[in-house]
Amino acid sequence: MSDSLIDIVEQVLIGGAHQQMGSFVADALVQHDLRIAHGPAAWAQDLTDRAVVYTEIFKLIGQGNFVVTYCKVTVADEPYAVFDIYRLHAGQIVERWVNAEIVVANTGNSGKF
Repeated sequence: MSDSLIDIVEQVLIGGAHQQMGSFVADALVQHDLRIAHGPAAWAQDLTDRAVVYTEIFKLIGQGNFVVTYCKVTVADEPYAVFDIYRLHAGQIVERWVNAEIVVANTGNSGKF
């Protein structure tokens, strides 16, 4: 697992330093989240535009050049459980996939955290 991935989660996603996105993410980032264009600037803009706030990281699992993070996230003040899957190359994120599910209080899925 790369220190740069831990740094991006702590500094950029949780810390909100979106202007530092380019330090950790390749210019040619392939974004598999269809709402977001490719590249670090588009990802940073999406975080700002949709009021996406990563509040806590629960798991970070890596194998080879793939890393998965499991985080508690709010989007426009709604709580989500988010799995981000990253492919790393030369210490930078070059591909990203995301799976996000809203956490609904007082239901079976509210125990994700």
